Amino acid sequence: MSSTVEPDRQPVLLGYYGKVPTHGDFVGKGLPRSFREPWDAWVQAVMNTSRQQMGEEWIQHYLTCPLYRFALTSGLCGEQAWLGVIIPSVDQVGRYYPMTLCRSLPHSGNPLEAMPKHSGWFGQAETLVMSCLADDFSLDAFDQRVQAMGQTLNGRQADAQDEPTSLQRGFQQYPGAAWRTGLADPNNLRQVFPALLDVLLQDFCCAYSLWWTQGAENSSPSLLLAKGLPPFAGAAAMLDGDWPRWGWPAVPPWAPSAGG
Repeated sequence: MSSTVEPDRQPVLLGYYGKVPTHGDFVGKGLPRSFREPWDAWVQAVMNTSRQQMGEEWIQHYLTCPLYRFALTSGLCGEQAWLGVIIPSVDQVGRYYPMTLCRSLPHSGNPLEAMPKHSGWFGQAETLVMSCLADDFSLDAFDQRVQAMGQTLNGRQADAQDEPTSLQRGFQQYPGAAWRTGLADPNNLRQVFPALLDVLLQDFCCAYSLWWTQGAENSSPSLLLAKGLPPFAGAAAMLDGDWPRWGWPAVPPWAPSAGG
């Protein structure tokens, strides 16, 4: 199938930015300045603040912190919404800075719906970004794999899954205090929850981000919701998993009820 993007569809932007052990400075390609500048400013602030907070413990927690998947609404790093993965990394001369691989989400998409829809892409992105830490890492080979991924994402079939649903279009077209939508199954209200929650979060936060991880040795699987990007003062918890210590309110883990 042709990978040509139709004129009325927004092309998916895909790229990477950060540091890798085989190179002496930043590597990056494919991400616009509108993403890189606010992203780099946030990463630098998180690195500096967490270093100050954790002192000598920082390096141990940084190097063993878990991989995070993230979803950003539009307005945080440019006009696009973004999906991506981030891992701790370091350059050839020992300067620490994470590596990020991410893609845009056309149509200012709903991150809450994109999370499950793009689980396959997240898995591929994790494998790809983890390859940056290999002793025999080749930036040229990595770049070719990223470009191949971009061609796949911009195929018509892949792009179609990011089309806004009729419910999303209704919320966008008729902003107000009340809405009505039909239900395919009156006993399954969960089908509309992602769209409803996104509307509420956009209204409350203006722009928000979601972060989730399978955890690591010292941190458990977690989902984070932040107004904007995660606060600098609490970001140390993303490294060591000690959420109460760094001011994150505790919410009991969700579990399905016995009744489904």
